[in-house]
Amino acid sequence: ITRNEQIFKHFLTLVQKNYMVHREVSFYADQICITAKYLGVVVAQVSGRRPLDWIRDYVILDAKAMLLSREYSIQQISQLLNFPNPSFFSKYFREAVGYSPSKYLNKEGE
Repeated sequence: ITRNEQIFKHFLTLVQKNYMVHREVSFYADQICITAKYLGVVVAQVSGRRPLDWIRDYVILDAKAMLLSREYSIQQISQLLNFPNPSFFSKYFREAVGYSPSKYLNKEGE
């Protein structure tokens, strides 16, 4: 396993533990003791994707699971995932998925 692969594995482990609170690449880079730019280069080289894409995927996967469980409201999911407010969460979700959390629920519930 190369140094870059070690960095990538460490990054993914950190994302799994922290995606609910930290969505900025600089946080993960600081944890690994490298620059955000270097982390971006390493992650792109190893996986072909940007660090923000990985972080977003973890957040969205969890959000989708919570939505489909119908256990939480959109407002509660927004709070659980540490978004400043439900509208910011909805905008983040819409940019990643293509439609709002409520539309996602309606589409998947059909």
